[in-house]
Amino acid sequence: MISKKLQIPINLIEKKYKLRKQYIQTIKNLKESLSLANLEGDTSTSQGICDVNYNELIYSWIFPFREDWILFGNSETNFYQSFNDIIVGWRIERIGQSNGSWKIIENPILKHEISLNFIRSFYILGFSFDLEIFFMKEPEINTNLY
Repeated sequence: MISKKLQIPINLIEKKYKLRKQYIQTIKNLKESLSLANLEGDTSTSQGICDVNYNELIYSWIFPFREDWILFGNSETNFYQSFNDIIVGWRIERIGQSNGSWKIIENPILKHEISLNFIRSFYILGFSFDLEIFFMKEPEINTNLY
C-alpha cells in the first residue's frame, strides 16, 4: 500500500532526472560540435539540433521574412530577438528563386538571442526566407512536463 502511494512521487523524480540528464547531454553534444562555419549565404542551410523529436524539451518557432521589391529604402533588413530558452539550432530556408542573402552576426547556438541580416543582392529586388529557431526548455522551469 505505501509503496503504491510512493510510486507517483518516485516516477516524478525519475522523469525530472531523465529530463535534466537529456538537457545536460544535449548542451555537451552541442559544445563538442559547435561550428562557426556557414554563418552567411544565399541558400538554405541549418546548424545545431534542428529536430523537435530529438528530445521532449526541444521546440521551434518559424519567423517568415518576405520583402517585395522596393524603390527606396535600406538594402538590408536586420533582425534581433532574445528568448527565455536556450537556442540549440537554426534553419534558414530560401523560398523559391528570390533574390538576396543572409548573414548571422554571431552564432546563436547555446545563447538566448539571435541577430542576423537579410541583404538584397540588387537594390530594388526583394527576398523571401523562413528562419526556424530550435529551443530547449530547462526541465526545472517547465512544470507542464510533469
